[in-house]
Amino acid sequence: PRQWLQKHFKIALPILWGLSGTPAPRPAVLLVAIGKPIPVPSNGRDPSAKVDDATVDRIHAEYVAAVQALFEGYKSAAGYAPHRKLQVLRAPESKEEGGKR
Repeated sequence: PRQWLQKHFKIALPILWGLSGTPAPRPAVLLVAIGKPIPVPSNGRDPSAKVDDATVDRIHAEYVAAVQALFEGYKSAAGYAPHRKLQVLRAPESKEEGGKR
């Protein structure tokens, strides 16, 4: 019937895979883990003030370590096997910036 409608009326009907064939999503368990805040140095009231690369790298390393610690602490509750590791990949360098941030 779907192809017939497409051929004769030139309309396409989506195939619904939700709850009981409706667009309503199926229920899913969602685990949210929130870690401790990471202190970031303030640059005063000037939002346009530049932050040096060493500070950005240090805070990013702290953030990645905190996310990995959260994953290790909650992976069994989220259904991951004990041997699973969280792999954080570095984004490719931007061509516009010439390899700099």
